[in-house]
Formats: sequence, structure tokens, C-alpha cells
Amino acid sequence: MGHMPAHRLTTRPTTATPDRIAAAVLTVLSGTQVAAAAAEVGIPAAHLADAVEAYRAAGYRALEDRAAESGWYHVRVEFPDWKTAERTAAVILGPRLEVLQDRGLVEAWWFIRKYPCWRLRLRPINNAGLETLKAAVNAVLEDLTAAKVISRWWPTVYEPETAAFGGPTGIDIAHELFCAETAHVLRYLRRPTLPIGRREISMLVCGTLLSAADLDRFERGDVWNRIAELRPLPAAASTDRLQALADRLRPLVAAPIGSLDPSGPGAFAASWAAAARQAGHALAEASATGLLDRGIRHILTHLVIFHWNRMGLSATAQAILSRAARQAVLPGTDDEPRR
Repeated sequence: MGHMPAHRLTTRPTTATPDRIAAAVLTVLSGTQVAAAAAEVGIPAAHLADAVEAYRAAGYRALEDRAAESGWYHVRVEFPDWKTAERTAAVILGPRLEVLQDRGLVEAWWFIRKYPCWRLRLRPINNAGLETLKAAVNAVLEDLTAAKVISRWWPTVYEPETAAFGGPTGIDIAHELFCAETAHVLRYLRRPTLPIGRREISMLVCGTLLSAADLDRFERGDVWNRIAELRPLPAAASTDRLQALADRLRPLVAAPIGSLDPSGPGAFAASWAAAARQAGHALAEASATGLLDRGIRHILTHLVIFHWNRMGLSATAQAILSRAARQAVLPGTDDEPRR
């Protein structure tokens, strides 16, 4: 029997190319053991471990550079239990970050929920203070991780949805509203008793926003219709129940918070309403002076959806509320089949 040529016995190169090392680094970051990945490309495990650390360090530097460009520090926070994440954020995480605001380390911050994480965006007083902000926020998150309040956290790149909110002016208005609303939502969730339900206060805030943006009844109905088109109605929904909900929501959708009795159950939300009113007025002025690259109703549609996310309203609740609000503002527009 003949012998196989020596070059046919070599199964992998003795010196890995940079591309192969980079691929091995990615396999380690995805969960493969260092020794197994190193053996696959034919390099010592210690060399691959060094490459992984260098890759991570470069990645963090890139994230820091991008954070400096955007002016925001973005971190993702994962909680041990998604069902209790809201309560944990309201009573533990939120107050810790508010302390940093009181100390002048954080100018403003806001959150968005996206399973399995809450995404936090934090802004320093000025760009020179970004490193100080990051150190302070990182220390808080490390403390909460050690205490098992949160499972883990990590920084990532924040890419503002500038186009969706109508350009630089629109996204600035949105950011101001997001930050103000974050404080109000967390304070609302910390209240021992809720004088107004989550859906009701939400509709009052949204009604204030749309009214302040100088939308008439038909334009407000169009906003609710746009949201309804983005949120499919569950198959089990009843048209009769939708109509009943529309009847209950009609006064809430039609009347901004400012029109309520100052001594009534909605009095606690006066400053929340003021933030919504300010955003609405700012958008109306920006639209009138040609500073928005998108229609104001498109922008308001996104603002309502972001608001509902912060309020913890499910996609099903959003589908039902948007149709009920549409029906309340524009009776007879509900085209869902009767069940």
C-alpha cells in the first residue's frame, strides 16, 4: 500500500491567519471554550485568550467613542424575573439613578422596555462629564448585580431614531419628553395606591400631548388610527366590549389633564401633563416653522407608542386602546368584525 503524501496529512495550518483568529475569537464570545477554538485554528490557547481580551477592549473603546458622539451612555439591564422587573426598576434602580442626578453626575435619563432587558439612556451635564457619568452608573449597576437585584448589564451603542422623529429638532423634543416622562412613570409606579388606573392616566397624558400639538378632532382620530394599524387586534376581541371601552375613554381622550379638577384624582399628574403639553407645543411650533422632516402626526404616533412602552402596556392592550380611542374620537370608524 502506498504512502499518502505529507502535504495531504496536514489538516489545519500551523500559523493561523488574522481572519481565522478573528473567527475563533467570535466563536469564544458566542460560548465555545477557548481551548477548543484554539485547537481548531492551530494556535496556543493562551494566544487566543489574549486575542479575545484585546477584541473586548477594542469593542469597549469603540462603544465609548460612539457614546461620546451621541452624547448618551446606553446600557442594557437584565433582571432575574421579567415579571418583577418593573417593581425593581421603580423602587431600587430608579432611585439609585436619581441620586446621581441629585449629585450632578447625570443630567437626565430615560428607559425603554425590550425583553429581556430594560434599555437605559443617560446624558451627562456636558460631554466632558461623560466618563464621570459612566463610572458612576457602572458602579451602581455593579452594586446591584452583586446584590442580585439585576442579573447582568452591559454597555452598547445608542442609535437615536432621528428620522422617525422628524430630524434633529424632533428627536431633541422627543428626548426631553422621554426623560421627563421616565421620572413621572417611575413615581407613579412607586405610589402605594393608584388614584387613576394605568390605562386611564395614559389616555389623559396622550390626550394632553395631542391637544397641545394643535391637532383637531379628526387629526387626533388619525393618530389613533395609525397606531391601530400598527397594533393588530387579537382574534378574541369583542366589538361590543371595544364600544363600551370607547364610551368610557371618550371624556379622557377629549379632555387634557389641565381641564381636570385640581383637587381631583388626576391632580398628582399636573407636572406630567405639563411635560406632555410642552412637548406638544414644541412640536406644533417646529412643524409650523418647517423644522420637522416628517409629518407631526407620524411623530406623535411614535411618541404615543414609546409612552405606552414605558407604561408597561402590552401590544394587546395597545391594540384595544388605540381602537377604542379612535372610536371615541371618530364614532363609526371601527371596522372590526362583531363577535
